[in-house]
Amino acid sequence: MRRVTFLVMIILLAGAAAAKGFAAPQAPAQSTPDAANEPVFIYLYARVTDHVNLDITEDRLRRLLPMIEKYRKEHPGAHVSATILFSGAVSQALAGRNAQTHIKDFVLDFGRRGVVEFGYDGADEPTYENRPLLDFSNAKSTDDRWIVRESLAEKVLTEARDPLTGAPQAGKAGGLKEMQEVFGKAACVTGVPLQFRKTEMVPPPHVRSIPPPGAPSPAMPATTPRVLAPEIGSDSETVRQIRQYDNPAIMFGLPDTNPAQFGGFRAAEEMFSNILSPQPETSPELYWQDNVLRSSEASGGIVRIVHSSDGPAAMKTMLGKAERSKIHIIHVELGSEQDYVQPAVSKDPDYALSYVYSHVDHPQLPADARRPAADVDAAYAKEHELLDWLVTDFFPANPGSRFISSTDMEQMAEPSTGFTISVGDLRSVLTERVKDWGHGTALTALIEVDHHYLSMADLYQVMTDALAEFSRTGKFPESVRVIQVYGPLFTYTGHGPNVGEVSVADLLHYCEGVAVKLHDGAATPVPKNVIPTSAIIHGVGVTSSQITRLMAEAMINPSAQEKLQVKMTYTLSGLGVVSPKSRPPDEMGGTWTLKPAVLDVKRLDASR
Repeated sequence: MRRVTFLVMIILLAGAAAAKGFAAPQAPAQSTPDAANEPVFIYLYARVTDHVNLDITEDRLRRLLPMIEKYRKEHPGAHVSATILFSGAVSQALAGRNAQTHIKDFVLDFGRRGVVEFGYDGADEPTYENRPLLDFSNAKSTDDRWIVRESLAEKVLTEARDPLTGAPQAGKAGGLKEMQEVFGKAACVTGVPLQFRKTEMVPPPHVRSIPPPGAPSPAMPATTPRVLAPEIGSDSETVRQIRQYDNPAIMFGLPDTNPAQFGGFRAAEEMFSNILSPQPETSPELYWQDNVLRSSEASGGIVRIVHSSDGPAAMKTMLGKAERSKIHIIHVELGSEQDYVQPAVSKDPDYALSYVYSHVDHPQLPADARRPAADVDAAYAKEHELLDWLVTDFFPANPGSRFISSTDMEQMAEPSTGFTISVGDLRSVLTERVKDWGHGTALTALIEVDHHYLSMADLYQVMTDALAEFSRTGKFPESVRVIQVYGPLFTYTGHGPNVGEVSVADLLHYCEGVAVKLHDGAATPVPKNVIPTSAIIHGVGVTSSQITRLMAEAMINPSAQEKLQVKMTYTLSGLGVVSPKSRPPDEMGGTWTLKPAVLDVKRLDASR
């Protein structure tokens, strides 16, 4: 099968780890009283996306924003703030209601005073069933597939839709574009995965298995439409579109809920998070992908979203079990609309808008689905209990722990690009790394040079620049700059053969041409600053990962006459394999840009 379950992938990775020099992360140990505890940062947010039951939406805002301000004033050292995530539809609805209730002015005032930041959540845009979908029927190449995804992302982020039926509304703005027109720059963006119609079998023609000699060509089975499912795991096309309209401080990373009921999801999530937090100054819940910070809702079976209306009990239990040798960033959802509906239906997080979209003739929630006012008051009382416990008990007992905003995360993280590394140090690190790789078939996902982590895409780019300079001048530059590039458009699922030799002279010539493209950020239908999927170097075909390996060897010995043996190498690293995904494994180039976010808490204080 094309889509291997997470559990199978984890077993394959763990089994191959010893042979390939890749250390499979161990399950985290339970914290002990003697363990050194790193800070815990609490990220407060609220999702405000119900554009029909506006009495509930307004009540939530009028309760939440003054509550946040109250704690901010009473406990300045806790740095209380929250990110309020709006959909485009609710932004439009609140703006239209402003003349009547002044709700937009009310919200914007809290933003101007720094009490809250604003963000975008597209998960509930109209509607769950009637929305733009991926259609690759006319896509003949990997470039075409990129264009299909990016074109759809533009629609999702900018297109206005009927608030009840989801029908496109020409000449109007919607999505992220509308949210920003009403509330300004989005500090956080989430809920924008591109969707497809999930079927029994979905392999596109270009990756069908080749039958053994003499066997008849298998007929593609008829596909049966099932349900809409989001693409997760790689979203470079969407990121590129978001950058046209905004450059958010963060995007959400791994979800708390299993988006398509994949087997082994939680184990894959935990392994992924552990790999991306290799030292105490990193967090399992924060990482870089496509040079955008990703803040995860969960990092495995212990650290998960906390719903504030549950009070402090859930938070206490989680923190008591969490391994505290690394910084944790815990998402706490405030004022959920589920607190306004009866328990029988509140288990469905989408109940309110699901009801709206399926009852367009009478979309308002019925009275018997709503909780009485006393129950709503009790839920907010529980939120106060949680916040009280954090500011009066937990933070004082855990130095450095505090609330953190979307912008705080960006300010605390060391930059992903724009820094330089020593070519001498890079060559020294590669000397040891090439020895570790030996004759194995997997590359290490992360390399540390000059106290900076390099993703696979970073490594490809800096080696290309260094070798291009060597080709032009006969010597390496003293340093190279890390710039923004995208991962390959196609990630071969095989490892390729041990076939062919490439001379260093030919490889140097190749690097001169590629370096120019990697520095070209022009607005073209498909980005030029993308790691090449493959190449033919003096008649020898090699994949992106095989080229990476050849370049690493040339960095150590750049003699033009040296002959380099092409080696079997998987395109996806172990990190790319365990990355939770619903997107086809051969289109996971975004995983080439994954790397840890190194956090410097002092940068937070310096920014204030």
